Amino acid sequence: FNYYDPDVYSFNALNNPDWEPHADADGDGLSNIFEWTNSVFSLVTDRHSWLSARTDAISRGGHLATVSHYSDWEIVKAVAAEALSVPKIQGSVGEDDVWIGGSDVDLEGTWRWVINEPLSFTAFRPSIPNGGAAENFLQIANQEQYEPWDDANEWWELTYVLEQNDSNWLIYD
Repeated sequence: FNYYDPDVYSFNALNNPDWEPHADADGDGLSNIFEWTNSVFSLVTDRHSWLSARTDAISRGGHLATVSHYSDWEIVKAVAAEALSVPKIQGSVGEDDVWIGGSDVDLEGTWRWVINEPLSFTAFRPSIPNGGAAENFLQIANQEQYEPWDDANEWWELTYVLEQNDSNWLIYD
């Protein structure tokens, strides 16, 4: 199973040999780099395992959120905080946590985003990641006393942050 399917993530420069950042591949007057980086983040309140959330995000025309720099993190963190108002099923504090699109499932200790980029920005809490091969998926912990990122088991049923591009650099918008 390929977590970083180039057919799904065709806008990823690493997966597409035709990528030229300042070109306008679809002829709509917007540069490829503008369309590729112009993301909208939203909270999906349906609860999913990480793999199910990944599939659901793709079905919605996006992917689990990625964080390339601090400004992305500020947006994703604000969106994830909305999960605090989502009704809990078990009444557990951990149900407020939220999936985002990082994983080290392919190579333990080597975290990558679902769009096949390495993590260049991180917000892991101290001594995290710590779950070894049992915890390969990235979640945001919505608990004030912790730094927000944690590695987790795939099977937790959490909400997730969806990232969608306003524009597609391969399709005239």
